[in-house]
Amino acid sequence: MSNIYGITLKNEGKIYYFNGEDKVIENDKYVVVETEKGIQIGKVMCSVLPEKVKISIDDMKKIIRVATDEDYDFVDEITKKVTSVTDLLLKYDDLKTMMESLFGELEYVERFDIKYNCGCNKEKFISGIATLDEEEILDMIE
Repeated sequence: MSNIYGITLKNEGKIYYFNGEDKVIENDKYVVVETEKGIQIGKVMCSVLPEKVKISIDDMKKIIRVATDEDYDFVDEITKKVTSVTDLLLKYDDLKTMMESLFGELEYVERFDIKYNCGCNKEKFISGIATLDEEEILDMIE
């Protein structure tokens, strides 16, 4: 039987459900999990009965293992290197060099262009402008 656990990531408060398979894990333990964003460390908040979850256990991402001292050390090492993302962007000319400064030599599997898509529309723009006073609008025009 598979165990389901509610896990928080990055202290954001939201609980995500993961398939713990046959692992028995206590609340407040940290675990290494597979997410859509990659491998992350999360905190076990609760165990959950399968009938209380709306998603099929087969569709859930899995808990890889309980976090080890090596996992904590790795996160601490990276955290010490990153003072702020802005500082990193100013320090390095390209993303590859910046990432290698944090993680060492990397193997790139795929490269693709990042695109930004704004979900703005005329109605949102107008309602945003309506919140400004006349002086702010005139300053924008000048």
